[in-house]
Amino acid sequence: MSRLPLITAHAGCMNTVPNSIESIMKGIETGADIIEVDVRATKDGVPILIHDPSINTIQDEQIQVNEITFEDLEKHTKNKMVTLLEALDIAHQYNIVLNLDIKSLDAIDSIAALVNYEKMNVILSGCKKEKAIYLYNNYPQFQYLLNVDTNSLSEEDFNQQSIIEEICNEANSMSCCGINIDYKYCNEEIIKYFHSRFLPVAVWTIDNECDMEKYIELGVYSITTNEINTLRHIKENILSK
Repeated sequence: MSRLPLITAHAGCMNTVPNSIESIMKGIETGADIIEVDVRATKDGVPILIHDPSINTIQDEQIQVNEITFEDLEKHTKNKMVTLLEALDIAHQYNIVLNLDIKSLDAIDSIAALVNYEKMNVILSGCKKEKAIYLYNNYPQFQYLLNVDTNSLSEEDFNQQSIIEEICNEANSMSCCGINIDYKYCNEEIIKYFHSRFLPVAVWTIDNECDMEKYIELGVYSITTNEINTLRHIKENILSK
């Protein structure tokens, strides 16, 4: 183990409401290195922090986020929506990096325009092949992780050298700065192979202490977690030895 992983605060860390100002601040206060937020864009191109594609209105109706303007969204929803601009302002104030988990392809242009305008340093995730290709073709200046698609593969498949090489080739072909993978599918061979090619491996979402210790030992670059204090204490104990 040559280095300790960065701590990425999962949206809704430490039992806070996901994608809220409280969640962002809690991640900062508890010592995370990176704060993850989920991002979609409204019909008029306002990036907001939200995980699901639809939202409940005051009238208990479901509205698709990308089919309503931000002004109307605020009028018809129960809770105040947090904009990406607000999150970027906090990140700037506290000198913290945001991990923008892009939830829809149609939000990328709005996100990119705002990040460029604010001159912010961010990491983009949530990028399976389609989104990664779009970023490669349109915004190569950004840092974006390839989210490994595990839907059609088993944990055993990720032990195969051919599968590992294919993932690495995809990440390289789309100029990804690394991969982001569900920790249950990540193993020592993946990490070794990617390290040998100077590509970091980030894993999500680990809340169990034993699993944290395992993946620290394996040498992952970042661990996304809800339990920031637990992961921070493990790192501090290792450093104190």
